[in-house]
Amino acid sequence: MFDDPQKELKRLEEQLLKDGMDDEEFEQFYHDIYEEFGPAEEEAPANPKSAAAPKAKPSTYADTPRAVAPKKKKGYRGLMITICLECLGIAAVILWWILRIL
Repeated sequence: MFDDPQKELKRLEEQLLKDGMDDEEFEQFYHDIYEEFGPAEEEAPANPKSAAAPKAKPSTYADTPRAVAPKKKKGYRGLMITICLECLGIAAVILWWILRIL
């Protein structure tokens, strides 16, 4: 696309630096944005203790480990039975074909 990408990169960098904002303009821009969208003083809670969520009572069921139902063991017995039945079915089909051929 370009004959010399490094040369084109340098040219673009110089153009961006020439057109860019200086520090004073950036500080003024930042100050204006902060004044417009910054934190409002009336939004801050007057009493931080009253704004906190109430603590849970220690007598709730979630505090005891017995309240959780035991997890069921996930076995693969049904899968093994299905595999065995399929193998028996395949063996039966092969045996039927052998008997038909002879």
